[in-house]
Amino acid sequence: MLRYLLVFLALSTPAFAQQFAYQAPETPAPDMWVAGQSGNPAGRPVGARGRFSQQFIEDMRASWERHGATVMDRVAVEYPDRYLGIAAQTTCRSP
Repeated sequence: MLRYLLVFLALSTPAFAQQFAYQAPETPAPDMWVAGQSGNPAGRPVGARGRFSQQFIEDMRASWERHGATVMDRVAVEYPDRYLGIAAQTTCRSP
């Protein structure tokens, strides 16, 4: 117990506290951030989001051709809340 007290007292000295005290970061250099310049110039490749969406729609179409109305009927019986949510999302579009 005495050892912990001595360590605590040593760590709570002003010299120790000053050594590990929080120091605010320096202000960034004026040329570090340029107004209107992206922080990620490489960015997402053009069309990447569109390719994903298009592939997803094609996969959904293929799944619909395989399973179709059978799955709709099953979801309507087993998960009516989800069925209603899907119906609302696909038919109700707000401007």
